[in-house]
Amino acid sequence: MEVYTPADVKQLYKVTQKQLHDLDKNKIIQPSLKAARGKGSVRLYSFEDMLAFRFIRQLLDARWSIRSIKIAIQNLREILPDKDPLRDFVILSLNGSIIARCSTDNGQSVLMDALKKGQTVMSFILSEIYDRVLEDVEQLQNEQELTIEQLESVRKY
Repeated sequence: MEVYTPADVKQLYKVTQKQLHDLDKNKIIQPSLKAARGKGSVRLYSFEDMLAFRFIRQLLDARWSIRSIKIAIQNLREILPDKDPLRDFVILSLNGSIIARCSTDNGQSVLMDALKKGQTVMSFILSEIYDRVLEDVEQLQNEQELTIEQLESVRKY
């Protein structure tokens, strides 16, 4: 199982420490491997958490505020309380709306405007976002390996 630190999240998705704290505090993205337990503790994130950060980054890039994102996530959790919007839904910004795609218990795809509590809209593909997160994580691992190699080469001299 891959484990990601707040430093990894900040590096990959250009999220600030304050944004990480706000996302956790507002229950938008909470670390699934290890939660913060007071000052100085380290949150630990899973790959699924990284998918959620990718969604959030897309929404932030589309100039959505943390407040609007929080409202959208809360609305989705009210509509389908047994699902986690950032893990079980596909979320994108489209024409002034935050759009969510999820599956019902019978496997039917549901598309809704998360800010308007369920208005139906058009779909898009989760696999593209999943593939991008895989690329992001691979890039991070390559950069970390390069840094280790650089440190080792310096130590040889």
